[in-house]
Amino acid sequence: MRTATSHGKRFVGFLVAVAAVALLFASDQSAQAQKVLRWKFEQGQTFQWKTSQNADITVTIKDMEQATTSSFSMTMGMFVKEVADSVASLEVSMDRFQMAMEVAGQKMEYDTDSDEVQEGIGEVFARTFEPLMAMTYTIKMDDRGEIVDVIVPEESMKMLESMPGMQQFGKMFSKEAMQDMSSTGWLTLPEEGLSVGDSWDMKSETDNPILGKQIAAAHFTYEGPEEVDGKTLEKIVMDMDMEFDENIQNELGLKMKVEDMTLSGTFYFDAEAGRLNNSEIKQQMEADLEAGGQSMHQVMDGTVSTTITERKPDTAEEDSGSTESEN
Repeated sequence: MRTATSHGKRFVGFLVAVAAVALLFASDQSAQAQKVLRWKFEQGQTFQWKTSQNADITVTIKDMEQATTSSFSMTMGMFVKEVADSVASLEVSMDRFQMAMEVAGQKMEYDTDSDEVQEGIGEVFARTFEPLMAMTYTIKMDDRGEIVDVIVPEESMKMLESMPGMQQFGKMFSKEAMQDMSSTGWLTLPEEGLSVGDSWDMKSETDNPILGKQIAAAHFTYEGPEEVDGKTLEKIVMDMDMEFDENIQNELGLKMKVEDMTLSGTFYFDAEAGRLNNSEIKQQMEADLEAGGQSMHQVMDGTVSTTITERKPDTAEEDSGSTESEN
């Protein structure tokens, strides 16, 4: 005759078996749910990399406020020269620079694509940015989005060094600085696969000739797929803490103390294409400055947007060319 104890043992054994199956099933489901995100490049591809910044700045001097709005955008071309051992060599060329400012009701606009003769501050911008349109350099980036090397041709470096006033910018165009600047707008992905809610951290240190030593600690969180303009993209949000030298003083004669700075952003990664689709980072900064013996307090509220799109060959032109050659 079966006893209550034997029934209990069988029931406990049944529960253990059910729990084991459930654990295996949950583990399998978790593994399936994880998504490994990687950058993908193929030799011969061409991309457009555009970064835009809009900012509202309020400067207070002796209890008097002055508001400034500014916007600029830099459009660059990227050609995939080679892909080897999961590292892509990307040749970057400067295509276009646009800038617009409004200070005390006065507007100023500049565009490297414009044929208009520049005067005043526009002429200064022209002397600075037009030579950059002839500049090229190479970024080497692995499939996680980490910049492993930057190669600036000797002719480009000589051109930069010969530009008027460039000596004041110190290390801005050194190899290390170019590597830091090239990382802006990219997205470094974790080694492991991601489930919704997973997070990872990235830390970097930059020696900026204007703002001094900066330490950035970024915290990323994967929020899963989202439909954006008819495409399924992977949403990643970021919060960043920035540390600056307590008192900044540079060769431009600017003294600065950053009272507060916050950055937060959203990245949309195209897993199928293997590249960042777009990102938007919001910046807020409050600082005390001194320039030319004049003290001021500055509050800045801005947004930096980045888009990366592939430039497809014009098939219509190719078809037209083949027709003409046949005739």
